[in-house]
Amino acid sequence: MIKVTDWTPRIDDRMRELHATKLSFTDISARLNADFGLSTTRNACIGRGRRIGLEKRAYPPPRIPKAPKPRRSRKGKKRWIPPPAPPIVPEEPVVIPGRLTMLQLDGQTCRWPSGTKPPYTYCGDPIYDDRPYCHVHCKMSYQKPEKTWS
Repeated sequence: MIKVTDWTPRIDDRMRELHATKLSFTDISARLNADFGLSTTRNACIGRGRRIGLEKRAYPPPRIPKAPKPRRSRKGKKRWIPPPAPPIVPEEPVVIPGRLTMLQLDGQTCRWPSGTKPPYTYCGDPIYDDRPYCHVHCKMSYQKPEKTWS
């Protein structure tokens, strides 16, 4: 096979004919090789085609953008809105006669706890001297040691 170093007018004319039939440059180079006994490449044919003024081919074909999907209208649909939660009503503390809750204690009431299960309550009697408990509970909590160490 002969390498193309000089493009002859006959080869250029045949290239224009093949290009007009919408063949790809791969097919054009194969036909030119078969017709003239050449060994041209696809890229050589593309370069020569540009030099002799053949129009460019879009390869791959240009993509046609898809039409955007129509947005669904929400005008006809009603959105479900959950009902508002009922207001939280604070529970009233259980009041046992003679007993106070922690919120009811003040600086002048006995803080001796009573009970091991809820509702936790406190004695609530008046305090003794400047101590946190009433007289009865002070006797229980403040005891003198039985034995003195010397």
